[in-house]
Amino acid sequence: MAESDALVPAQWAELLRGGGAARVGSDDVADADLDSWVAATDRALLVLDTQDCSTEAELLAAFGDTFGVDEDDAEGEWDQIDEYLADYDITPSSGLVIVWSGWDGLDDDPEHVIPVAVDALATAARTWADEGRPWAVLLVGDGPSWELPWAGAGPAPWEAEDDDLADDEGDDEWGEEEEIADDSYTFDEADSADQMTNW
Repeated sequence: MAESDALVPAQWAELLRGGGAARVGSDDVADADLDSWVAATDRALLVLDTQDCSTEAELLAAFGDTFGVDEDDAEGEWDQIDEYLADYDITPSSGLVIVWSGWDGLDDDPEHVIPVAVDALATAARTWADEGRPWAVLLVGDGPSWELPWAGAGPAPWEAEDDDLADDEGDDEWGEEEEIADDSYTFDEADSADQMTNW
């Protein structure tokens, strides 16, 4: 293990080395010495803090400010942000680490806007990885997966929600888990064979 690998949580090492986008928890970033890691690996670090953004227009403007998009162009659409991300000048050549926090405060149609923004970053990450300049994008916070892998410590927030739902569905009306008797279901091989031939 390289010395720089020891400075960052093990589950991030592959992502940060090869590029890509992933979800992490707030505590993960708080506990990680990310500044030291990017310095040790000669990466650039960009922090995208959108906690003051409640609308899509404000989010577009924040992306524009972070990535140096002209203010007039940032007032456009995500397609223009895509183009700027694809052309963004990464210095140093060894890559870029983007930490995006505050995305969970968006009030303006987050179910549509956040996936579009995530897709823009993930597409850029793939493009720049192909160019040999890996982008690692870390979305910090709780909430849905947004189709990204979980790279944080412990279970993913959406898995915990699924577990809670599964526990609720297994309870009867008195709140106790229903048990199914072993002899509740029978299997008749003859009947099964007849049904298979009818298919």
